[in-house]
Amino acid sequence: MGFNTVVLILNDRLGEIERDAENFVKEMCLQAGGGGNMGPAPLDFHRSQSSIIETHHADQTAVILVGGNTATVIGFARGWRHTEVHNQVRILEEMLAQYGYGIRRKPLKDLKQKLKWAKHTAASARSRYESFTGTMKEYFVARRRTEQADGMVDWLYTKIENAEKVKESKK
Repeated sequence: MGFNTVVLILNDRLGEIERDAENFVKEMCLQAGGGGNMGPAPLDFHRSQSSIIETHHADQTAVILVGGNTATVIGFARGWRHTEVHNQVRILEEMLAQYGYGIRRKPLKDLKQKLKWAKHTAASARSRYESFTGTMKEYFVARRRTEQADGMVDWLYTKIENAEKVKESKK
């Protein structure tokens, strides 16, 4: 199937890249096409505007952590169907097993109980925010608490949905 190359581009430097796009593409193709970086250490190219993080065979999945203008390869897993939830869980299990850890799934009822609590907290925060009568600082604190509570509800809905998908895919 060939190879895949993971490239990290610093968005802050897109203007520089755009002004010198032809050289950027040449350097990227030279590095990636020449095998790139067959390993976990990033290879800077084009004046530190971007890095080739790694190159791997298309039949593998690379697990990469991205942040702080860099990326780190933490491992590889067999197979390439990482878009399916049950395979994502399998890949995480494989990565953790390399370090001597495992995954234990939380019971769905615990997540649903947390969701009930989060909905109550969000409703309470929203009520205080909507009937607000204090200072501007208190107003912004109330608004932020409402946003955080709503975010927790959304996050829990996603976790429950994903847990149900994994449960269904194992049937």
